[in-house]
Amino acid sequence: MDLPSIDLLSFDLLSFDLAEGGAVHDMSRKTITVVFCDMVGSTALSERLDAEALRHVMLRYYDLLRACLERHGGTVEKFIGDAVMAVFGIPVVHEDDALRAARAALDMLAAVEESGEELERETGARIAVRIGIHTGEVVTSGAADAGHALVSGEAVNVAARLEQHAPAGQILIGADTHGLIAAHAETTEVEPLTVRGKSEPVPAWRLTGIRDEARTLAGPPGVPMVDRGDELAQLRMAFARVVRDRSCHLVTLFGDPGVGKSRLARAFAAEAERDGALVAGAHCPPYGSAGPLAPLAPLLTQALGGVRTVAGPAGLGAHPLGPNPRARLAEVLGGGEAERDAATALARLARTGVSGTSFDETRWALQLLCTALAGNRPLVAVVDDLHWAHEDLLGALDHLADWVQGAPVLLLCVARPDLLERHPQWGSGKLNATALVVPPLAADDCRELVLRLYEPAADPEVVPHATTVAHDEVVERLVHRSEGNPLFVEQIVGMVSESDDPRFVPPSVRAVVAARLDRLEPAERAVLECAAVTGAEFTAADLTALLPPGAGPVEHAVRTLVRRRLLEAAGAPAPTEPGAARWRFVSQLIRDEVYSGMSKLVRARQHERFAEYHAERAPDGHHTIGTHLEEAFRLRLDLGPADATARSTGARAADHLAAAGTAALGRG
Repeated sequence: MDLPSIDLLSFDLLSFDLAEGGAVHDMSRKTITVVFCDMVGSTALSERLDAEALRHVMLRYYDLLRACLERHGGTVEKFIGDAVMAVFGIPVVHEDDALRAARAALDMLAAVEESGEELERETGARIAVRIGIHTGEVVTSGAADAGHALVSGEAVNVAARLEQHAPAGQILIGADTHGLIAAHAETTEVEPLTVRGKSEPVPAWRLTGIRDEARTLAGPPGVPMVDRGDELAQLRMAFARVVRDRSCHLVTLFGDPGVGKSRLARAFAAEAERDGALVAGAHCPPYGSAGPLAPLAPLLTQALGGVRTVAGPAGLGAHPLGPNPRARLAEVLGGGEAERDAATALARLARTGVSGTSFDETRWALQLLCTALAGNRPLVAVVDDLHWAHEDLLGALDHLADWVQGAPVLLLCVARPDLLERHPQWGSGKLNATALVVPPLAADDCRELVLRLYEPAADPEVVPHATTVAHDEVVERLVHRSEGNPLFVEQIVGMVSESDDPRFVPPSVRAVVAARLDRLEPAERAVLECAAVTGAEFTAADLTALLPPGAGPVEHAVRTLVRRRLLEAAGAPAPTEPGAARWRFVSQLIRDEVYSGMSKLVRARQHERFAEYHAERAPDGHHTIGTHLEEAFRLRLDLGPADATARSTGARAADHLAAAGTAALGRG
């Protein structure tokens, strides 16, 4: 691909309709990951093949790349000649978009390598691809079918430049992508790239692989656990009841991403194992499972790995269950032909992720196994990230909770509240089911965690991120910014250790928040965007003033957003507005992510509308009116030279702020 053609992929925002009333509400700003893949060797191929044959080859090539990208949740934005541009994070942001893009790129390399060998045998021509990946903020538009580009921004051009500097058969990734996937990826830093249009060299890394790291209960502890005594006490009580009554109990830990649910589950599991329990864990991935019950495969191998039989200790042979998993399972299950059939299904599930039999037979086999495993000592089965589980997996766990009897089994499930959006009845109607909420840390506990991570300690394994003694002011900023979320504390403290700026929010934290927001319905997102413009607190009337005519009452959307823990009550109504409930964002991080996700022109117009609305209700509120007009003026200047609208907005802002200053002086 020639370099000049790349610039056509990013349209100039100012060429979009910026006239008042222009259709800009379809535009938004997002941090996404862009992938460019270009074929190497297409010229030689075109010389060898007839035009029709070449088209057939190219269509196969396009289908191959599209399948690799879409398998990991990517969206093909366009094919350009023999190149493809794809995005991860559109239409919906995932917190692991950068990692998904990296996996898709590696899949494309492997698929083209395999296809290229076949093509070479048929035509004598060899093809390969080169790939560039970059993560950054873009402007997205839902008007692609009207001739507008789907995405625009520097991230698009940087990804394209990375691709053009990549050797055939290799992948180059940018700095932001590397920062997001470094913990999981195998990379090699290369010389910074000098590219056209960039004043500074572009850092780059060669991506060679993704480490396949199975999540286990015996993994590293990660962030130190602070103040989870109440939750641990409730888990201990449930476990004691299971042991005493020789019964099955279902416990679900609910909490927001990063709040420490998995850390708590690991701590309890380790404690239960020390007390003699057989402990095994499973993790539900967000996509890509071999089958609906595939996440249970490692749980089976872990559980049976802790069972000594005459077949010998765990770990013999190529499989964790030894050279003959079926025989091992049959010995544990015992009995007759039905038990042998169950052993066959479970062995297949442990090996391939698919049992090969009906769902009813599989869940009966799981019930039989749990009962057998808990025959001599309690069984604690931990299933993490249950919110991503398939319906069949949820059904299997529900069946176990109902039908495992006479055996001490604790089913400990870990989930985000999203699970209740999909399955509001989860765990309900059972006397042997408990739901526990893992809340954010209180300010004092959050401060303790910040200090343990940020200040130096004698043992670097205890405080792995410590580099300097935190200044009190920095610590308080970190506590405020992380908002009681241990994952956010870890990520923000780690970034501050490198940049010394506690105001900076790491991309990994923003991705978690953005993924939550992208799951909202359009009407709910619209209400949040209006709220982000108004200020620290707002009423339903404030929101209605910014919504389009005919949008309807906002109270239902507000209640839904409160239930989703995005908004909360702000206290008693203001004296000037008796009976008018006031609301606010649960966290500044959420408010900032909502606000930054709006196009700047939409923000400017909404600030102007809110200023007009406030002027009608409180003409003397010059400070509020002037502040909103000033922000609108600044946003319009970001989009280009001041036009008549921008100049008028700026002049009105100056008048109101001057009036506010005069009034303040008059009050002494």
